[in-house]
Amino acid sequence: MKMIKSFKINLRQGYILRGLKKRKIDITEEVLAEKLGEIQGLIKPATIYDTLKPEVFRGCCEAGKSIAVSFLAVTLGKDVETLEKNEITMLSLTDGLEIAQGFVMKLLQIEAEDERCNLAEAVELEPRKVFENQKLLKTIDFSKLDVSFSDNIVSPENTKFFTVNWSLRKKK
Repeated sequence: MKMIKSFKINLRQGYILRGLKKRKIDITEEVLAEKLGEIQGLIKPATIYDTLKPEVFRGCCEAGKSIAVSFLAVTLGKDVETLEKNEITMLSLTDGLEIAQGFVMKLLQIEAEDERCNLAEAVELEPRKVFENQKLLKTIDFSKLDVSFSDNIVSPENTKFFTVNWSLRKKK
């Protein structure tokens, strides 16, 4: 199990601005930059990930003919929950989770290259499926990220779970 806490991510202002315009929300780039600075200051991304045998995920998700499956949990921390709930915040937090997931995917890609494997696209898992999987819970210690699941609600709320299937590269 690997854990990385408080790594740096930069929210994509242009991406968020386009999302706001699609939703017909008028905002200047200067005002958005100020809001994003405030949001960025509260984001404390952290991740836990590990590559496990496919049997760990039987009944939880589709492993197919994978030789291994990576599990990753990504969170933006509890501090962002104090932010006012609005379109800017929601788009920013979604962007932050995508960037954090992309960071971990790059790390997994490096591992896969070393093992001469290919990675499938990351598949998001429902928190309920994650916390019902006893084999997974024996391997991954979510308390290190301060992530919990109670009454069908994951805390902190800006937490996502993914699996990534590994397959051997075809020989040419």
